[in-house]
Amino acid sequence: MSWGWNPVKENDFAVLYDAGDFWVVEDKTRRHMPIKFQGHTWTVLNMYVDFAEDEEGMWLPVRSYYPKAQFKYQQVLSAYRSLTAKRRRQFRELKRAMKAKESELYG
Repeated sequence: MSWGWNPVKENDFAVLYDAGDFWVVEDKTRRHMPIKFQGHTWTVLNMYVDFAEDEEGMWLPVRSYYPKAQFKYQQVLSAYRSLTAKRRRQFRELKRAMKAKESELYG
């Protein structure tokens, strides 16, 4: 789901896109969720974030837009790697919990 952007890096959990004037980091585990609004920072460095809403009403970041004029590639690559590590850790924990539940049910 590249939106016409060029993927620079991609794994099972995230994609880093070159989107013209922006770098975009997308959470692949949430990309199916409808976007409810876009927020942005009002600091020295401006960035934009697309948010979705979960079943409990919590706002979840789906896509982050980093202006190339304000963010170096290495900074955005670090955000991409951080998101990847976080999702990998969450899926590992979920897998462990599912195995434990399966053992409990089926012995």
